[in-house]
Amino acid sequence: MKKAIILRDMITKKYGSVRKFSEITGIPHTTLISALNRGIGRMGVDNVIKICKTLGITVEQLDDMARGQSDVPKEISIITNQSDAVVWTKKELKEIENFKQYILSKRKK
Repeated sequence: MKKAIILRDMITKKYGSVRKFSEITGIPHTTLISALNRGIGRMGVDNVIKICKTLGITVEQLDDMARGQSDVPKEISIITNQSDAVVWTKKELKEIENFKQYILSKRKK
C-alpha cells in the first residue's frame, strides 16, 4: 500500500490529477484509481512500469522509496521533462546531484 501512496503523491504533484495522468499514460482512470486505493500489488507489471516511466523513476527506485531507503529527488523531478518521461539510472541521478552541488558551491565563492 505504501507504493500506491507514493505514486498517488507523485502523480498529483507532477500532473495535478489522477485523471490527467491516466490520459497521458493511456491507463484507464478506473484502473489507476483502483490500484492507488487498494495497492499496486495486483496491477499488471506493464502498467506499473508505464506509471514509473511516466513519472521518471524506475520500479527499483519506487521499491527503495517504499522501504524508506530513498526520497523522491525534488531537484531531479524538475529536470525531468514530463513529455519525454526520462528514466534516470542511479548513477545518472548521482551525477546530476554532484553537478548540482558543484554549481551551488560556485555561489558561495
